[in-house]
Amino acid sequence: MLYRCMMVFAVGLLITVGSFAADTRFMGMGNLAFLFQDDYHRLDLYDFAGISSGFFRNDTVSFTGLRGSVLREEWERDSVVYWAIGQALPEKLQEYAPIEALGYYEFIPTFQTIPWELIYISRRTEAGYDYFGGELSRQSWGFWGGYSRLSRTFDEETESIGTPSLNLIYARPFSDRFDFGVAFDAFYGSYSSPGGTYGASLVPLGGGAGVSYSDAKFDVGINTEYHYLNFSFEYPSGTEESFSGHALSPVLGWVLRMAGLTWANALNYRWVNLVGSYDGNDLGDLELIGYSAKTQLLYAMKTFRAALFGSAYQQSPVYTDATGNVDFETEYMNYLFGGGVGVTHGPALIGVEGFVQRIRTDDRVMEETIRSSDWGVKVGLEIKPIRQIALRGGFNYLTVDPNVDMEDDISKTNTITCGFGFNATGRTRFDIGYNYKQTETDLYPDERIKDHVVFIYLKHLITESGE
Repeated sequence: MLYRCMMVFAVGLLITVGSFAADTRFMGMGNLAFLFQDDYHRLDLYDFAGISSGFFRNDTVSFTGLRGSVLREEWERDSVVYWAIGQALPEKLQEYAPIEALGYYEFIPTFQTIPWELIYISRRTEAGYDYFGGELSRQSWGFWGGYSRLSRTFDEETESIGTPSLNLIYARPFSDRFDFGVAFDAFYGSYSSPGGTYGASLVPLGGGAGVSYSDAKFDVGINTEYHYLNFSFEYPSGTEESFSGHALSPVLGWVLRMAGLTWANALNYRWVNLVGSYDGNDLGDLELIGYSAKTQLLYAMKTFRAALFGSAYQQSPVYTDATGNVDFETEYMNYLFGGGVGVTHGPALIGVEGFVQRIRTDDRVMEETIRSSDWGVKVGLEIKPIRQIALRGGFNYLTVDPNVDMEDDISKTNTITCGFGFNATGRTRFDIGYNYKQTETDLYPDERIKDHVVFIYLKHLITESGE
């Protein structure tokens, strides 16, 4: 049971602050999440709401790229070392895998890292003709292929997860204002215990489709995803325990733009049903119902900008064994509020952000309630001494109280960030970011948790719009 708990695709319930995928540029400039937009930080239907049809209007260029990250975390008192090469706990796993409800849960940090991925994006925003006079329609498609790995060493024993991944997307308009899109994603998570005593695998396969309407001031879209999930746990005796089933997740998103103000919104529903078996015997069913909503306002006029962000998240997994007994029924609720102000002046950007997060967990079986409270402040800046070079830096302070009903369990984290960006020949961009984090806890005053994280991003433009 210990090995099954320790690394088998466990997911922390703390939602990453922000509404976008991790971005190397902003990781270097204070991990800012609300004030500025970039390759993975656009207030549109694709980046913000995850609607596949929004990919067509997400950008206007074709490019190839490489991105990734490496993290080393060390717990001095407990002599625990984590190595994260990329992001071995993909977002889809965090959305669809309530591992704690099946009894395989132990808190493993969900690091804010970037998966190692090779990227190819092709966009044709204007109709054209090929060499033979055939018409080329407007369309966009993308490919992401990657591999990530997470390992933990404790008492000179190492266990790890390796995760190859694949993502495909295709979007095109079917009129001047209406678009549609389809997407496919898959990864294979493979766990290995020390000495190979225990093994586990997770194979979710799925995809989605969406449609959207866009004009100069308003975008709205809807998307639905389906995934088939299969968890498998292998024992030294050769027997296997597995859970398999289906997940469905529709999302509605809309974006309003007017006079320097952009307002983005997304509403999401999630349903998961898994059936368990052990050596041919029924283990019962797991059902999960979840809801989430998020909204962000960004005002940008001349040199000043301001942002507000809010999200609410509720998820209720229920595990019923083969005899009909409810072994696990827990409701998770998460509320996040944040915002910031920033200034752009010539080649310089500077921003300050803050957030407050509240999490509540209600255990219906044990009749217990746990409340947690977090808050943080971020400061970041970017300066371009010359046009081709950007220098970045920042600082974060985070306080986490994992159980407000207990004393002396508060942790405090200080993070120093820095980064560098270089544009070569007008078509190639290279970014690198570095974070140093140190966490101290009231519960163990002599414990020091130190993180070293490096992020990279390489982007090479192939064509511009209409080429």
